[in-house]
Amino acid sequence: MTTSSNDGLASGVLQYYEPMDTNTTDPMSNPVEPSADVTSKPPPKTGWQSRNRTWLIIVGLGGLAAAGLLWSACAGSSSKNRDTSGQPGNSNQQSTATRLLTVSLLAASNTCSNCGKVAFDSDLNTASSLAADANGNLYVAVGQQSIKKITPDLAISTYVGQEQRQGRCVNTSAFGFSDGRDASFCDPGAISFDSSGNLYIADMNESRIRKVTPDGITSTVAGGDRSGTADGPRAQARFNFPSGIAVDSAGTVYVWDKGRLRKIATDGTVSTVAASGTPGLATCTDGQGKAVGFGGNSDVDLDTTGIAVDSAGNVYIPDYACNAIRKVSPAGAVTTLAGSQKGFADGQGRAAKFNGPSSVALDASGNLLVADSGNRRIRQISPAGVVTTIAGSGLDGDRTGPALQAEFNGPRSVAADAAGNIYVIDSGIINVKKIAPQR
Repeated sequence: MTTSSNDGLASGVLQYYEPMDTNTTDPMSNPVEPSADVTSKPPPKTGWQSRNRTWLIIVGLGGLAAAGLLWSACAGSSSKNRDTSGQPGNSNQQSTATRLLTVSLLAASNTCSNCGKVAFDSDLNTASSLAADANGNLYVAVGQQSIKKITPDLAISTYVGQEQRQGRCVNTSAFGFSDGRDASFCDPGAISFDSSGNLYIADMNESRIRKVTPDGITSTVAGGDRSGTADGPRAQARFNFPSGIAVDSAGTVYVWDKGRLRKIATDGTVSTVAASGTPGLATCTDGQGKAVGFGGNSDVDLDTTGIAVDSAGNVYIPDYACNAIRKVSPAGAVTTLAGSQKGFADGQGRAAKFNGPSSVALDASGNLLVADSGNRRIRQISPAGVVTTIAGSGLDGDRTGPALQAEFNGPRSVAADAAGNIYVIDSGIINVKKIAPQR
């Protein structure tokens, strides 16, 4: 290891060996011993190749596959504008499960000749959120008017709504509002399934909550023809650009509504559970009900594209501006589950750090998945509150392959299916990526 310092700032370089194929053992079990003279190093063992990395960005490698740079073949660059700030200093906390994950490209907005089997649709360049159903199909909210469906064999079609039109959907008069089989939407911001297979949509610019039955019939669950914050019966209640949605096992719908957590009971009554969206309210604080402040209380709240609810009725919200994951109990008590400072660190509860978390989702094991947008990583919070990184090196790019070496541009939405697969909408060159166990 070589080190240098300047005005108290230290840096270092560690040489290690990584496998040249997938039949070798973990390279970190054979590191090069530290030496003051980097020219006097032991020769590499057969089947290994030496690599240098700064100590700030070394990650453990669990059998480097030759998956390579999938998007590089499409776009001509595997990693652009590399930002090495906030690299992990605790990579030894990787679990065996983390080592076995791999990232692949599932769907993209532009075609290319060397991408392999990938779903293509030009409307994906405006993808905002996603959800998986019980049959392994993936649904993606795109553009201003529709929801796309991607089957396990990568067939893509418009599930509900209108095909993409020229111009931006800004209000109901521009494209018309309609329920039924030929429904129209205006900026669907988040989507979520209930246990009966109904798809719920936070229709942002319509300021309505919509429901699509399994046979494709759309209805309005709550909200009206103008934005607002009124609680009450479904027809009188108003929403103000709802951007997150989740449904519990009893059919209660929770909505993140620009700085407020709203609840729609099964009879259609809307109430505010926590936070008031009031500018000037103390932010990033825990507490009870409407007195609690979430970060932003403004347009920054629209960066929240996914919330989640567990079997006990607790709601989880990525607090983008507070760099924290907040938990709201059924009684309206708000606590900070993890994070509270901007940065990158794994660890327990508040000791962990996030950088603009934008979406959360629960997997089948009760782990909370986090799209950590600013850190370009996917994080996981265990039921015990331990935060780990399961995908992403922190570098800006489109590299696929082993999960901790893969690159993201800025993950904005995350979802999981019953089989343990994780799906991510990645901004920049907008595409859909899949994180799955290596096979």
